[in-house]
Amino acid sequence: MEIKQIMNIETIKIKKLKLDEKNVREHSERQIELLANSLDTFGQRKPIVINSKNVVVAGNGTLIGAEKLGWTTIQVVRVPNDWTQEKIRAFAIADNSIADLSSFDNQNLMVQLEDLKPVINLDNIGFDETALTDLQNKLDKANLNTFDELTEYEDDNKFILLVELENESKQQAVYNMLLEMGYECKILN
Repeated sequence: MEIKQIMNIETIKIKKLKLDEKNVREHSERQIELLANSLDTFGQRKPIVINSKNVVVAGNGTLIGAEKLGWTTIQVVRVPNDWTQEKIRAFAIADNSIADLSSFDNQNLMVQLEDLKPVINLDNIGFDETALTDLQNKLDKANLNTFDELTEYEDDNKFILLVELENESKQQAVYNMLLEMGYECKILN
């Protein structure tokens, strides 16, 4: 399969760009700080996407982070001229939403973060001490080996076990396992 269209990366003055007023992604101050730190640490590794009127389609947060650093130019790629406004808007939404549908391999992530800890400030890549503690807690919960290790509580003369899982396929696997063991189960979303 071939690439449909080769990207033409341009360097453009930031003052010529406009943020997308219809951008569906909201950026917190913390996220902008992290984006700026990332740009400062790693440089710009992917261009932002703009339309023919220099409005940012994808990369609004990156542009704000670059401005915060005092950058005067940034690399961009333009959407194809034959794209409709609807296709541009759909691309912008997809760019902001598709990554949210994935999840981390927490065990692998923790190993990599521990390896990086001595050489990089993990806070600059979004993993402050609170995030690391939360990640370790998730791993601890995932590593429980027996049902005896889980906390049960009584409600209306029934004992309820709540298990938090990372995704729907793991939820289905645990549900099936418990059913096979003879437990009455319900899936709650």
